[in-house]
Amino acid sequence: MKTGEEAETNTLAWEFLNSLVDNQLRVSIQQETAAVREMIVEQAFADVDVIDDRGRRVASSHPPEVDQQAITTWRPVR
Repeated sequence: MKTGEEAETNTLAWEFLNSLVDNQLRVSIQQETAAVREMIVEQAFADVDVIDDRGRRVASSHPPEVDQQAITTWRPVR
C-alpha cells in the first residue's frame, strides 16, 4: 500500500504530465491553424473581400487604396 505522500506525489506527477501533453497539443493546433486564423482576421478588418465563399484567397491585381485623411479625421457616429 502506498503512503499518502507517495500517492500525492504520483497524482502531482500525472497532473504535470497531462499539462505538458495539453500544452503541446495547443501549440500543435495553433501552428496547424495559423493560416486560417490569419485569413479570418484579415477578412474581418478588410474593406473588401480577401477570401471568397469557399475560403479561398481572392486574387487582387492591386491592393485597395487607403484614404489616409479618413483614417486621421475623427467623425462622430450617426
